Amino acid sequence: MARCAEVEWEGRCGPLTEQDRAAVLAASDALASQGLRVLAVTRRELDGPGPTQDEAESGLTFLGLVGMLDPPRPEVTDAVAACRRAGIRIVMVTGDHPLTGEAVARRGESYGGRIRSW
Repeated sequence: MARCAEVEWEGRCGPLTEQDRAAVLAASDALASQGLRVLAVTRRELDGPGPTQDEAESGLTFLGLVGMLDPPRPEVTDAVAACRRAGIRIVMVTGDHPLTGEAVARRGESYGGRIRSW
C-alpha cells in the first residue's frame, strides 16, 4: 500500500486516501483471518522501456485483492496427530500474514495445541 498513489476499487477512481488504505487493510485482514493468502493487484503505466525497479514499483494504482486458499497437504493431519500421540511439540513457522497463519493453526486446534504469534 505504501507504493500506491491511486485507487480503482469498489467503483472509485482517484487518489488513494487514508480511508481507502484503511478499507483495503481491513479487507485484507478479513481474507487473511479466513486462512487465505492475500495478494494485492496493482498496475503502473511506464514511459518507455527499461525503468528502474524503484520507478516500476512506485506510483502504483491499487486495483483489488485476491484471496487464495492454499490448504495443507493431505498428509499433514495424520503427521500432526502422530506427533501429538508421541508427545512431540509442534511449531509452525510461516512467512504468511499472521492472521493467515493463525487461521490455519486453528484448524488443527482440536489436537490440543496453543497458538502464539510474534
